[in-house]
Amino acid sequence: MVALRWSMGHGYRYDGSHRPLLLDHNSNMYKRKLSYLSKSLRKGKASKKFQQYININKIPALDLHKEKPFSLILPRSTASVLKANNKDKTSSGSILDGVVLLKNYISLSDQGYWGCLVTRNIECMSRTMLRSRGFYEPTHSHGGKLRLHMMCFGRNWDPKTKYDKQYRSDGSEAPPAPPIPGKLVSLVERSLQDCQAYENSRDEFPSINPDICIAKFFTTTSRLGMFQEDDHHSEDSVRRRLPLVSLFIGDSAEFLHSRYYGAANPDKVLLESGDVLIYNGYNRYLYYGVKRIIPDSAPLPLLNETMLRPGCLNLNLKQV
Repeated sequence: MVALRWSMGHGYRYDGSHRPLLLDHNSNMYKRKLSYLSKSLRKGKASKKFQQYININKIPALDLHKEKPFSLILPRSTASVLKANNKDKTSSGSILDGVVLLKNYISLSDQGYWGCLVTRNIECMSRTMLRSRGFYEPTHSHGGKLRLHMMCFGRNWDPKTKYDKQYRSDGSEAPPAPPIPGKLVSLVERSLQDCQAYENSRDEFPSINPDICIAKFFTTTSRLGMFQEDDHHSEDSVRRRLPLVSLFIGDSAEFLHSRYYGAANPDKVLLESGDVLIYNGYNRYLYYGVKRIIPDSAPLPLLNETMLRPGCLNLNLKQV
């Protein structure tokens, strides 16, 4: 009996039924056991065993991800080292056939509004929803981890688990998606109207009622190889040429575009804070990538207002 207690460690006791019971939830063996059963549970292979394990050891609600949630907000002391960059002139132009760039389209005050709105939604979600995180690092459908952080408004989507799975590709449970703010929908409508006026065509860029906003955050060390998000568009939305509206807030990003995978010289465009990029329906299948995020390029007034961490916040709105 003494030998058994010693060999199993102080995290166990013996109940007389030849079954060691876990007492110390901080023991290494407990953590290994919990990790193993968590993986088995997600695969649907150990629900009875897992329930028995919970009942025996009186474990509280399972928390698969105890690490501190990713936050877009930094302490105020970090803002002083960043450069001011005040631009207020708006212009429009086509960078590809069916792709329109509205330069400096979002005012600094609106950029601050959207930045604060997103960060506050995420911080509130992290504080009030047990086991739920806002931003997470997704995994590509081919298995590689994407070097960005992502979350959704309106409805959930994941590059690997798609729309209909309870768990994200990193194994965390997907929280209920917060609704898309009405003011953000209004901004999408206004940008599409201006795009229609620039192109002199409503058919090329029809109005939409966005039902999902995929928020991506690229840190200053983030990179993204040529990537095609071809599995979250319905055939109907592509047939109707329903556009995608993409907003950029924070540090500038060098974006790459190509109609073909593995193109030797993809088109490059510099996207700065306040820019809006609009793709028509045919261009939803473009390959795109992020070559680099330019440090210290965000407008200083924006950083003072939002305390956004260095990087680029990209909001993609569409009607699925």
